[in-house]
Amino acid sequence: GGARAGALIALAAAALLVGAGNGMSSGLVMTLSQDVAPMAYRGAFLGVFRLVSDTGVLLGALVPGAVADAASLTTSCVLMTAMAAGTVAQLALLVRETLVREDKPLAGAREQ
Repeated sequence: GGARAGALIALAAAALLVGAGNGMSSGLVMTLSQDVAPMAYRGAFLGVFRLVSDTGVLLGALVPGAVADAASLTTSCVLMTAMAAGTVAQLALLVRETLVREDKPLAGAREQ
């Protein structure tokens, strides 16, 4: 009784948290992608982006399940955490800042 209710509440809270994070980040990823896309190829870039993104959505459900079946749920969670950390590292290393502020002088420029 009580243990099941507690587990159900924990599952619902986790689902709400994951859903909120996904909802807030999905638009952010699309915006960032358009910011770094070459201006002349933004349409094609968006098409390829969606292809890769939707493939990731499909595999993102299949791969962890297959790993959990073959090894364990813990192994699957560790693998997904490592993949997420790798993605963050790639973004940090490869994606440049897209905001150019007009009111901030460039490094090395003299104030007037």
